[in-house]
Amino acid sequence: MGQRASRIIVGLLIVVLFLATGCDLGMLEANTGSLAIRLGDFSRSLVWEPELDMDIASCTIKGTGPTANDAFEVSGHTEGLFTKDGLAVGSWTITVDGYNSDSEKIATVQATATVTRNATTPVTVVLRPVEGTGTLSVAMSWTDSQGVLASPSAVVVIRDEQGADIQDISDPVALTINGQTAAAEVTDLPTGWYEVTVSLRDGNSNAWQGVFALRVVKDQTTTGTVVIDEAQIQIGPGTGTVAITIEEDMDSPLSVGFSGMPGSVEAGDTVTLTSTGSYSGNVQYRWYINGVRQTDQTTSSFSYTFDTAGTQTVSLLVLNGGALGGYGESIAITPVYRVGDFGPAGGYVFYDDEIGYDLDGDGTIESGEKHLLGDGKRYLEAAPAGWSGVADDPGYVFGYYRPQGTNLVVSTGTDIGSGKGNTEALVTAMGSAAYSSSSGSTTKAEYAAKMCADYRGGGHADWFLPSKDELDLMHQNLYLQNLGDFSSNLYWSSSEYYLGYSVWNQYFETGTQGFNYRHDVDRVRPVRAF
Repeated sequence: MGQRASRIIVGLLIVVLFLATGCDLGMLEANTGSLAIRLGDFSRSLVWEPELDMDIASCTIKGTGPTANDAFEVSGHTEGLFTKDGLAVGSWTITVDGYNSDSEKIATVQATATVTRNATTPVTVVLRPVEGTGTLSVAMSWTDSQGVLASPSAVVVIRDEQGADIQDISDPVALTINGQTAAAEVTDLPTGWYEVTVSLRDGNSNAWQGVFALRVVKDQTTTGTVVIDEAQIQIGPGTGTVAITIEEDMDSPLSVGFSGMPGSVEAGDTVTLTSTGSYSGNVQYRWYINGVRQTDQTTSSFSYTFDTAGTQTVSLLVLNGGALGGYGESIAITPVYRVGDFGPAGGYVFYDDEIGYDLDGDGTIESGEKHLLGDGKRYLEAAPAGWSGVADDPGYVFGYYRPQGTNLVVSTGTDIGSGKGNTEALVTAMGSAAYSSSSGSTTKAEYAAKMCADYRGGGHADWFLPSKDELDLMHQNLYLQNLGDFSSNLYWSSSEYYLGYSVWNQYFETGTQGFNYRHDVDRVRPVRAF
């Protein structure tokens, strides 16, 4: 028996499973000694993922040895140390299958090792998703109440995790349009990670475009839904807004984000962003503006100068260890106007609060001569010529509070920034129509402040009669520059001159400021601050 026993070579297989939160990339090591299998991190991150639970809950470990009779199988192993001894010396094939909490096989790996006499052979393996094919289902919807899309179409383009085209896969796939929705399925996609671009088009032009990450799992359908708000549709260069919102609820070790994004900037400003994720090994950063990849920006830091007004979206995709994750934020780009430019309501801009104005005429703009508007406003804009429906600016009485206008009922200012408050106070005091005479007559008429307050040019309801200093700015920066088609006659301000009797006005032909009585008729041009 002793001689026979001495001819029996006994090997020892020790399978050590360190089950953490998921599975990471690893390698096969074969050394003399016992056999040990180490399993790394099971989890992966993505933006669009199938509903299948990809977290490994347990493993089945199988081994086949030198002969047909040399085999073992252990199921349901979840954690801790697993030991298998009494294995025949020689070459063994080890298969480890990973299962989720629903007992679905989601990962597998196979390795070989040589068991030697009275020794332990360590082996490290990595579980990878089961190979096969899956399906991507894309659903898109948008709002276009104004019918700006003359001929809408939609396509989806799928690239590899590096963002490179894949033969026979990266051809654009057209979505089927149904009203203001579109849908498509892309089948037989090999399992793995992809970059996906979805575009809403009008003819040959992109009206909206978004980019995100995709994971495909064997025999599963990954569904991606994009909802485009009407304000996000852009037609032509420099117009419209783009914003992408992708909701997700996942357990993901690849957390992608960036810092440094302000809520808004002015056109021409440069924004610098920094990735907030912590990654190891080979990392690829891909930055996008409105779904368009910025190929010159490939590091964790990103700088971009926003030249076009509107809402734009910055997106970041990070590829790390084979996993692709994404994040995006929108930013409002406010336009910058110069004095003499057309404003958003169609009139001319005649004051920029950031620059200010040399009020005292000494040739220098001091700190007290700018930032005068308040309320977060920066510019003053005059209504366009013909604002009342006729070519020339109309004339109105300034109006009295009541017959025998004996007392000053409201206090009006003359400074830049006081016109809006003046107008509101005057309309509150005089109502829908002011008295047109101080002689005791009860006749009431349309009056200057009310006509400005009721104006709705450009879809705005914030028009007012300019103050004395605002009126002078309009004369200096528009009339003298041959802008705005003003009359050369007298224009009302909203600044009262003496008690309830007279009001500041300006003779545009000479620029002289003086006063008229409230029953006089002077011309009117509304202004607004924005």
